[in-house]
This record gives sequence, structure tokens and C-alpha cells, in this order.
Amino acid sequence: MATINEWNAEKLEEYSSLYPWLGTEIFLVVGVIIFFLCFCVVLFRFDREDYDNET
Repeated sequence: MATINEWNAEKLEEYSSLYPWLGTEIFLVVGVIIFFLCFCVVLFRFDREDYDNET
């Protein structure tokens, strides 16, 4: 398993070969949160529409 013992910003190209997409974790987390919230809103709208149609 490859590890980095000492961090050096000048060697970022070497690190990216060990860890692809280094530094994109925040974007992925934010994207997943936005997707989850949109999914919840759409699901809520469909459930509300079904509830309104039943009454």
C-alpha cells in the first residue's frame, strides 16, 4: 500500500499518481448532499400529490 510520509505541495503530481482526484472530496460531498436534498424534495412532492389525490 502506498503512503505519503511527508507532505510537500511541490510534489502534488507525484501524489496524484498514488491518490487520483486528490482534493476533490469536498466537491463530491457537496454534490452528494445537493443530490440527496433534491431527491427528498422530489419525493416529498410526489407523496404530497398522492395524498392530495386521495382526499
